[in-house]
Amino acid sequence: MIAGPSHAGKTTLLRGLLKTPADWSGLRTRLIELDLELGQNRRGDGDAAVTYLRSLRHSPSSHDLYLVDVGAGQMMSRTFRDYFVDRDDRFRWPVVVWCNRETFVGRHSEATAQREWSNNFSPELAKVWNVARIDGYLIDTSAPVTVAESRHALVDMVRRIVAKCAV
Repeated sequence: MIAGPSHAGKTTLLRGLLKTPADWSGLRTRLIELDLELGQNRRGDGDAAVTYLRSLRHSPSSHDLYLVDVGAGQMMSRTFRDYFVDRDDRFRWPVVVWCNRETFVGRHSEATAQREWSNNFSPELAKVWNVARIDGYLIDTSAPVTVAESRHALVDMVRRIVAKCAV
């Protein structure tokens, strides 16, 4: 699962990752855009998101490498935030794509920057971002880091995750 503040670059990096030749230990990659899977009316429904993601463990393609693009709506739900940071499942590795305030504000319009900052860096979400940073599962896309550098960092991180799951 990959989450992060709005416009931090998670969707761009995920799509770039899929175009990057890599050996994922024979696993097929599958991009899941959680907002699309849940539908417009359930984007902020943390219970529905957790139920959907748990159902993937029992699907016919449960041996695929799922790259889940988590929308901001799910992260607003405490149920989903708790699920996201839970490290008890060795086959679920939450990754955060993050950027600092200066970069974040530069990626938003003047009209929305402050509101989006308040939403995406609330105390509850700051805890999630910090857990990922402490655990080593945070990709910082703050300027002057390039998209190519961030994509390379994500590829390396996914390789480490796949290796851990193969053990």
